[in-house]
Parts: sequence; C-alpha cells; structure tokens
Amino acid sequence: MILLASTVSCALVLVEIAVVAPEFLRAAITPLAILVMTLGVLSLPLWFLQTKGRNEMPSQGNPTELKGSATFFQIVRVPRIATIAALNARLEIEATAMIRQPSMLLIRPVPTS
Repeated sequence: MILLASTVSCALVLVEIAVVAPEFLRAAITPLAILVMTLGVLSLPLWFLQTKGRNEMPSQGNPTELKGSATFFQIVRVPRIATIAALNARLEIEATAMIRQPSMLLIRPVPTS
C-alpha cells in the first residue's frame, strides 16, 4: 500500500509541475516518469497479491504506554549525538588550525601605521 501511495504521489508531483511550472516540466519529466513507471511496475503485482480478507481491526493497546516513544527517542537520539560529536571534533580541529595559523581567519586585523 505504501509503495502504491508513493507511485500516486510521484505522478501527482508531475501533474503539479505541469500546472505550476510548465517550463520546468521539460527537465523534470524524464526522471520522474522513470520513477513513476518503476514504482508502478513494482507496486501493481503487490497490490493484486495482497490478501483481500484482512478487514478486522488490529488489537488495541494502551495508548499511554511509553515503550514505543522511548524506543523512537533512542533511534533518533543516537545518530543525532554522533553527528554533534563529529561536528564538534571537526570544529575543534579547525579552531586549532586557526590558532596555529592566524592567516586562516576570515577577519584579519587592520594593520596600524
């Protein structure tokens, strides 16, 4: 279902580009058409192969349970902390280089006569 929704949304993007920016359509039609056709070829067999008898509601759990949100928080937090640590290390290296070589500074002191 998600693959089919992606196919439809990409096709709608093509229609929107045609309406809003027809001059851009010439550049965008080839890659987006390839994407729509590829997604369509992949999603149509899955649409016909899915089971049609799944009409019952899934079991309902406690909506106030924090396990799911805590897991999501951990999934988001770990890459964010890694990115911050990498940026911090890069900034420290650049700051050290600027201290050792002041000519790297963007703002240079004005020479006094």
